[in-house]
Formats: sequence, C-alpha cells, structure tokens
Amino acid sequence: MSANEGIPPDAAHTHDEAGEHRIEHVLRSYGVLSREKLAELCGTRVAHGGWDFDVALNAAVRHGRVRELGGGLFEVPPEG
Repeated sequence: MSANEGIPPDAAHTHDEAGEHRIEHVLRSYGVLSREKLAELCGTRVAHGGWDFDVALNAAVRHGRVRELGGGLFEVPPEG
C-alpha cells in the first residue's frame, strides 16, 4: 500500500501551495495589505493547515500571484 493511496494527485500539491491560494484569496478580498495584516487575516504565522505563511508569501510573489509594492505592502497584480 502506497503512502499516497487515496490522495487525489492534483489536490493542493503542497501545503505551501494551499497557503499561496489562501494569501491570494485574502488579497483579492481586501486589496492592498501589509505583511502583518495579511498574516493576521490568513490565520496564523504557521497556519493550522500545515503551511508556513512566510514561505507561501515568498512563493506567491515569486510565482507572480502576488506583487510586493515596497514598504511591506502586497497586492494581487491586475489580470491581463
């Protein structure tokens, strides 16, 4: 029996990817936020789902899902 048996292959590939989705969702709902407020609205610094906020935020910026504006502020870039 495989350790991954019964887990859908494309279900949130990693906990950090799930964190990226959460961060993007919060920013879409609230607009521009500071790192601190974004962390607060996402839950905790290490969320209950097992993802690390800072790792997920850095990945979201790296993947272009979130844009850092400077001064500790973040937004979801406009589509297009």
